[in-house]
Amino acid sequence: VDSTVPLVMMGYLNPVLAYGMDAFLISCQQSNVTSVILPDMSPEIYERFYQDQFDAHNISPVFLVTPATSEERIAKIASLCSNSFVYLVSDHSITGGALFLEEEHADRLRRIQQACQNVPVFIGFGIQSKQDVRAVHEIADGAIIGSAYLKAMQRDEQSAFLKNLALLD
Repeated sequence: VDSTVPLVMMGYLNPVLAYGMDAFLISCQQSNVTSVILPDMSPEIYERFYQDQFDAHNISPVFLVTPATSEERIAKIASLCSNSFVYLVSDHSITGGALFLEEEHADRLRRIQQACQNVPVFIGFGIQSKQDVRAVHEIADGAIIGSAYLKAMQRDEQSAFLKNLALLD
């Protein structure tokens, strides 16, 4: 892949370990992947086993937080994501559900962003439309669209989906 746009890869730790952590990080580096989201890799596991390897290949981790994550843990995660971003799960629901940003919920999301200080906060889970992206940008630095895009790909409608988000001319 030849891209000037920073790429973020999302996957799971076990397949990465089966492939080999160094081999995976080298492949990421060669493909201009700058950040990796491995939801089943805790910050503690990262620090204990993999941080040196990530640093050696200049790949930054991205960790997930939820509205229920403690402020202390959010601060720790933000420090580990200082060269990437914090992935804020918008709700306790499953991926692909509807976006839930009622005012009380939005206040908690704003407090999380404040706890992250200068580390960007991207919100994911339930973002499916241009309106969802606009709502997220009112309280966060970015939106993560996963399941809705994958569904569009399954229908071979990914270009139309991106055009509807005004992300593709």
